[in-house]
Amino acid sequence: MKKLVLLLVVCLFVVTGVLPLYGANTKTIVLTVDDPGALVNGDAIQLDVAPFIKDGRTFVPLRFVAEQLGGEVTYDTKPDGTVNTITIRTEAEALGLTESEQETIRQYREAEYARVYDLLDFAITSDEVWAELDAEFYGIWMIGLEKERAAQYEEAAMEYQSAFEAPRYEISSYNALLPLGRVLLLANQMLEARIVLVQFISEAESELSGETNLEWGLTEEGAALLRKDVEFAQWLLAIAER
Repeated sequence: MKKLVLLLVVCLFVVTGVLPLYGANTKTIVLTVDDPGALVNGDAIQLDVAPFIKDGRTFVPLRFVAEQLGGEVTYDTKPDGTVNTITIRTEAEALGLTESEQETIRQYREAEYARVYDLLDFAITSDEVWAELDAEFYGIWMIGLEKERAAQYEEAAMEYQSAFEAPRYEISSYNALLPLGRVLLLANQMLEARIVLVQFISEAESELSGETNLEWGLTEEGAALLRKDVEFAQWLLAIAER
């Protein structure tokens, strides 16, 4: 059962007894004191606990409000089980991304997840001498993707950075720069995101032009995938620069 935590709010709306809370441009939440029902963009939703007033202060359900405004709420408890700290991570709406842009990023990440999953599985089951190193690289990348899926962007960035620094055999190190730039953008670290994305685009274009002279080279399929990654990185860069 989810913990119930009440957020203390400076009561600006006690006179009417209704608390309108505004998130992204497309979402409005209306909570009524002592009423377990809420309205989200006009749709009725039942709350676990009703907002209430105590000692001139108004309390509303923290988890409900945060999640409705695109955030993720996690709790750290003391040894006795009581709540110690509450962490709220905001989703992409806080960056001003449109729903279409968010969906594009999500779809690209999921396609990347499927690709890395297959590559990791192949590396783990392969008897080739290079497989162990590549498995370590893809394993770290996979952990980063799991963190990113959970909107833990700073933790995901740390994993992608580790993958960038990990030993590898047939993999260019810059491969991990694209997901690193993506989560830096989602973490609202725009300057860092721009630097990483520019580096990825530069190194990827060098490989596509044959300047890197890698022993194994790029297959036709690999080159097509890399061009798609460059286009996606350029799109992310445009978002980070606006």
